[in-house]
Amino acid sequence: MPTALDELLQAVCTVDRDGQEAVLAQLADQLLAAADILEWARNHAHWNRLPTEVWERLRDATTAVTQVAQTVAEAAPAFSVRQPTSPTTTALPSPPPTPTTSAAPARR
Repeated sequence: MPTALDELLQAVCTVDRDGQEAVLAQLADQLLAAADILEWARNHAHWNRLPTEVWERLRDATTAVTQVAQTVAEAAPAFSVRQPTSPTTTALPSPPPTPTTSAAPARR
């Protein structure tokens, strides 16, 4: 699997289902590496006495990227699951009825 994000984007459009899982797994790894870089930046922001807001924003970004990486890693295996050969129709839940207002004509 390619490691550059732009190459991963190209690969995801051209690979089979197992390849899609591999692309997503690679993306999760890349996101974890990005989280490591953000943590490095956060530490340096603290050591360089940058404004607290910078440190806090980098902390929040690190947390968010880590969560996204975990979600992608957990979702990736679903892309290699083999679907049944004959499609089955699964009924989707019906949307709730839209309220209609049938106001009676006003009496005079």
